[in-house]
Amino acid sequence: MVYDDLEVYNLIKMKKIYIFAILSLIISNLKSQSFYGGLKFGGLISQVDGDSHGGYHKISPTGGIYVRNTFLSNQKWGASLELNYRNKGSNHSGKDETETRRELFAIDLHYIELPIMFNYKIDKFKLPSLFDYTLKNNLLVEFGPSVSYLIKGESYIYRQAQNDKEFRKIEVALNVGVTYYFAKRWFANYRFSYTFPFTPIKPHPGGQTRFLNRGQYNNCMSFSVGFEI
Repeated sequence: MVYDDLEVYNLIKMKKIYIFAILSLIISNLKSQSFYGGLKFGGLISQVDGDSHGGYHKISPTGGIYVRNTFLSNQKWGASLELNYRNKGSNHSGKDETETRRELFAIDLHYIELPIMFNYKIDKFKLPSLFDYTLKNNLLVEFGPSVSYLIKGESYIYRQAQNDKEFRKIEVALNVGVTYYFAKRWFANYRFSYTFPFTPIKPHPGGQTRFLNRGQYNNCMSFSVGFEI
């Protein structure tokens, strides 16, 4: 796998920012009032933007562990550090030249993911003169970056693996989501994730770039349930 000088610079810059964020989270944990840990598991639906096959047709499992804290200075704000398994990619099925319906094209990407998520607790929904509803359980809105390492990546045509070695080993992504605690220790989580625009998972054929469209991008949504201690 070959990177040009600009790509190497961007990757090094992103890694430095990420290391700084991790150190900041560790320091904040030392000053935090509340500290939690847990695990979660669920499903992931995904597609790869730029592979000429749209739609969230790939369904796969996902899961991981995490630590979370709330900041001493403001109990509404907190952060979490996670370690997840994510099986991203795409899947396109249809009729081939014999009119037989089968898998025509697929991308299968197995990642170990390290997200840093910042979260904000919502206590109530209020609209003056209309309603004022206080939530019985915690509702957290989350956002943050993630860095993933590609364990294995393949593309398939008619279920036959292709000699495709251009998938980059490191993916940087942006994430937003929401977590709702439906019981004291149990929660449900939804998260949307998209590859950072300047670091696609694979370049376009010939290396063409069009501003923010620089190659192929993971586009996925996960739905999980978890237990916190």
